[in-house]
Amino acid sequence: MVRPRNSLLTEWEAMLMNVIWENEGISANDIMDALKAQNVNRHNSSIRTNLSFMEKKGYISHRAEGRSYYYSSKFSRRDVEKSALEYVRDVFFFGSSFHMIFRLMEKDHVSFADLKKRKKKMDSGKNERHP
Repeated sequence: MVRPRNSLLTEWEAMLMNVIWENEGISANDIMDALKAQNVNRHNSSIRTNLSFMEKKGYISHRAEGRSYYYSSKFSRRDVEKSALEYVRDVFFFGSSFHMIFRLMEKDHVSFADLKKRKKKMDSGKNERHP
């Protein structure tokens, strides 16, 4: 498992992680600029406080250069996604991947044929980030 189960990322932290995954070794100021480009406005102190929490949770690390900190992820996006899915599966679906997948397919009206097409795209490396 990637991290302790009591330290799941919040939605806001996941947004910060996405910026860090896309720009490893990024400064807090550059994170703020990247968020502004996505029309997300937060104060510099809010970003820095959350980065500190995420570091304590074990998701990121930093290196200091002068007075600036540069942040990098400690885990790949895939590992964090896998860990979050395992948590949801274990807590809400009694450890059954099948039941979890079935509910997701049912909710989104996804057929097995759709699933097969998506898997082919994923296997070929042509997976869109947001379907």
